[in-house]
Amino acid sequence: MAFKLNKTVYAHSDAGMVVTPREGGNEGIPFELKAIKSLKWELGAGSTQLEGFAIGPEGIAPTAAKPKWSAELSKVAESMALAKHLGPGAVAISCDVTITWQRKGLPTTTIGITETLITEGLGGQSDAGSAPSGSIGGNCVDILQNGMSLLNRPPSAS
Repeated sequence: MAFKLNKTVYAHSDAGMVVTPREGGNEGIPFELKAIKSLKWELGAGSTQLEGFAIGPEGIAPTAAKPKWSAELSKVAESMALAKHLGPGAVAISCDVTITWQRKGLPTTTIGITETLITEGLGGQSDAGSAPSGSIGGNCVDILQNGMSLLNRPPSAS
């Protein structure tokens, strides 16, 4: 999980993830995950072409989006500890997730997962040839890149 953004190269070791439940016994109490092996986020946006009397389309319009995300953790214990932090009914507890890449003296990059249910993972995987690992993920309402929604325009000031 390495990438270059704004002349800064980030590696997986530069990333940290915080999961904050929006409800339940630990509402508002962040849980930090430090063993992020990989991260995938997808806006899942769609569009449709508007047909007219000409052969080509008259325009294009956005349609429904299905944003989702997933993270692979290099420590199964973190996945299990997060499940315990969320508590009974963990897959039904709404959360916010923030992934931050930072290096001293360089710009910080964040991905904000808004209103997600962690319905993927919260378990683990064990293999004789590698260390146990875990994963988490699910659908969400929005995904913010450095605080900016790519799905929704801000309300216009009237």
